Amino acid sequence: MVYLKLFFYLCVLVFSVFSKNFVFAVTLIAVLAISDCLFSRFMRENINGFLMSLLVFAVVAWVVILVSGVAGVNRYFILIGAGYLAVVSAMLMPSGPREAFPGLLNSPDNIKCKKILDASILMDGRILDLVETGFLDGTILVPRFVLKQIQRIYETGKELKQQRAAHALELIRKLQNMKSVLFKVCEIDFPQEMDVDQRIISLAKKLNAKIVTNDYTLNRVASLEEIEVLNINELANALKPVALPGETMSIHIIKKGKEDDQGIGYLDDGTMVVIDGGEQYIGDRVQTKITSILQNPAGKMIFGTVATDEESE
Repeated sequence: MVYLKLFFYLCVLVFSVFSKNFVFAVTLIAVLAISDCLFSRFMRENINGFLMSLLVFAVVAWVVILVSGVAGVNRYFILIGAGYLAVVSAMLMPSGPREAFPGLLNSPDNIKCKKILDASILMDGRILDLVETGFLDGTILVPRFVLKQIQRIYETGKELKQQRAAHALELIRKLQNMKSVLFKVCEIDFPQEMDVDQRIISLAKKLNAKIVTNDYTLNRVASLEEIEVLNINELANALKPVALPGETMSIHIIKKGKEDDQGIGYLDDGTMVVIDGGEQYIGDRVQTKITSILQNPAGKMIFGTVATDEESE
């Protein structure tokens, strides 16, 4: 974007030399530079649509021409400047030009998919590892209203939630400093009567973005709205080692199960293993024969029995 602006200003100066109207060109560049600054500071994400911005600048340019009585080549200076500001304002808006020209500007070569982070995934903390390993790329957005939600949790929540909220704010700072992704705080907001989940879903629709979360309710509602969701818990479950009924594995039994004579152990990835006949081996590591596997949205649970010497071999 910076090089595009410099190239345009250079073209105006060169054209002014050939047209022998250097003073007018310098004045135009100054006006455009000031307008540029105002757009980037106050109008980002508040105007919606490339065609609207183009129409506004065209009308303004034509009024300036009529009022000031500009004639000849200077008219072209003003019209070119108006077109330039229209393009710059559209580039500052994440949704404007894509809504006007979806086939042209939504192509993979021009834009990488946006991912919206909610409070649950930021307070979880694992999102930073995913970004560092390159599993998440493109533009990562955190809405301003999500930041406010985390801030409220930090100020009013219980001690454990306050710690997670503080960790989330520190994680955001680290994401801002990472060079592997483009991180932005999104200022687009929606009516206050909508809850945070509804606003996240509305924002995802507006920006044609994906939602990154580990919140089960938000996942379900967004899926019903046909919004693509990246659920970290689902990813973690998919990456757990595959265990098949009939296999044997070494399990450290650490506590008693709910039923009589049951023992509970865990795999390295945190998967719970319920072992029939394992209560008497609490504190020991035993060979366990897998009998069945239960998979549900909350995770995976493995059931087994203490293996005999023959089964262990």
